[in-house]
Amino acid sequence: MALQLDLIRHADARNKDPDGSDIERELSPLGQRQVLILGERLRDRGGFPDRVWCSPATRARATLAALGYDFTSRTVDEPRLYEAELETLLDLIAEARLLTGHGVFIGHNPGLQDLMVYLTGPRAPAMMTCAHARLTIPDRPARPLRGSGRLLEFWAP
Repeated sequence: MALQLDLIRHADARNKDPDGSDIERELSPLGQRQVLILGERLRDRGGFPDRVWCSPATRARATLAALGYDFTSRTVDEPRLYEAELETLLDLIAEARLLTGHGVFIGHNPGLQDLMVYLTGPRAPAMMTCAHARLTIPDRPARPLRGSGRLLEFWAP
């Protein structure tokens, strides 16, 4: 059975405080509005995922909380999603397909954009802040091949 995978880039975040860390950046007022719109859109569509893998970054966790997935799905705090490179994301897909038929990764760029291009080709839409992409990925091989994903839907604010 094919894996349905949603990719969500965290909503817009505040600029990094010179004395603060990147991982602790909170959502900006714009990001708070973006994720409420995305959450409403996803709830209207139904079909909540079985599992959600979320970056531990404050802005990613706030995105997850606003979407409401932490109440409907098993959520995994996944440190590898923070600043993940393509190879790490492909490893996570291989692991995810053993646990779910419909999962969500909430993470960051450039990793999510690189994954979109790898799976769907060079014309992949831009994973700007709060973008959502729903893909289907064949069940074999465990680590998907370049170009093997199919973009089912895409939304960005």
